[in-house]
Amino acid sequence: MVIVDYFLNPEDDESGIFANSFVTGPAHFETDLEVFNEEKEYKMEKNIVHAPLMIPDRLMERETPELGLHYGRFTKESIEELHIEFMKSGNIDNVNAQHDKEDYKKGVYLIEIYIVGDRNSSDLFSHLPDGTLMGSYYVENEDMKKRIESGEFNGFSIELKNPIRRVQEELFRGLTDNQKDLNLERQIKDVLSTDCLPDKMKEDLIKSIIKEFDV
Repeated sequence: MVIVDYFLNPEDDESGIFANSFVTGPAHFETDLEVFNEEKEYKMEKNIVHAPLMIPDRLMERETPELGLHYGRFTKESIEELHIEFMKSGNIDNVNAQHDKEDYKKGVYLIEIYIVGDRNSSDLFSHLPDGTLMGSYYVENEDMKKRIESGEFNGFSIELKNPIRRVQEELFRGLTDNQKDLNLERQIKDVLSTDCLPDKMKEDLIKSIIKEFDV
């Protein structure tokens, strides 16, 4: 199984988060776009939506010509670095819908961003781990408000430019049978205990792990 860790490239001035997208089905699988209002209905009376932007160590399915099917993730370290660079970059109000890079939306403003940890917490997303980057947007754009209220979007998905990609490929050749058994058991347990992954992805991951062990 190939896992790619994404990091800010400090030697590249363009590296980092250059936009955020309102999407259906974010890669991190956290599909609760919170809409704030007193009645708790799905109406944007306060014009604010809130959701995670990045979640540490959460596997996201990816496919590229170089690596084929693989899984990407952010570490706590990389999220902290990307958060700081995002705030410095002037890109915080770059917003589009469904990753349409030809149509950036006006009237959608990032008004709150924080990392869950010792200084901050989220009652709305209390199940998410420390190191999660949360964000709130104020939406004046009438078209976007209607699309949010209709339920078209259920999460955020950052757009990352020129990151460092550290490929962690788990190879098991040369291990003794006992070592293979222990590693196989550990990896399968890790997959099964990851609540955020859909059952189909868990099944595919376990199949790929078993295949690598030649079981």
